[in-house]
Amino acid sequence: MSERKGPHPAKPVIGISAFPRIVETSIGRTLLHTASRFYVESVVRAGGVPVVLPVIDPTDVDSMIGAIDGLVLTGGGDVQPSRYGANPIPGGSLVQHVPALTGQVHNWLDRGIEPVHKVKVEPESRLAEALGETELEVNSLHHQAVRDAAPGTRPVAWAEDGTVEAIELEATSRVVAVQWHPELLEDWPEQQGLFRQLVDESRRG
Repeated sequence: MSERKGPHPAKPVIGISAFPRIVETSIGRTLLHTASRFYVESVVRAGGVPVVLPVIDPTDVDSMIGAIDGLVLTGGGDVQPSRYGANPIPGGSLVQHVPALTGQVHNWLDRGIEPVHKVKVEPESRLAEALGETELEVNSLHHQAVRDAAPGTRPVAWAEDGTVEAIELEATSRVVAVQWHPELLEDWPEQQGLFRQLVDESRRG
């Protein structure tokens, strides 16, 4: 990526994956590519420039990724590999409904902006570096989770019931994935540390 020119150091551009949704508008039902303001504001606070990335033809994704310095994948519904002409690949497995396995509720949709359970973080992980903590409270809006981590990934955080709450890639220190929603905990400095780490890494190129 070419260096941006200007009187001030360029801020890294952080892509935020959009969530497609159909809404009623003055011209009828319309497909919008949306992103929560919480993601946008978390990137801004961390010193980055947020850009919402729409869902596009897969053949154009490389060009899109080449235009940004960092990426926030916001999650969403599961997509069958057959929908994009691929077959399921081996590696990793899923807990389809956490309460059925552990007896603990993790889908607290009405408490998204408050912590509902504790998480322990591996001390030597990139996640611990970002958070500045190895034990903290998090919100929880999911009912599925990683059962067995796929080859090349490793769990680095766990809820009190043993549910995997974060993974990292073994081949690179630049990918961190968490199960909770740090963007909603905007007044918690340790949670916003994930966005600071992303922006700092993106600034270094």
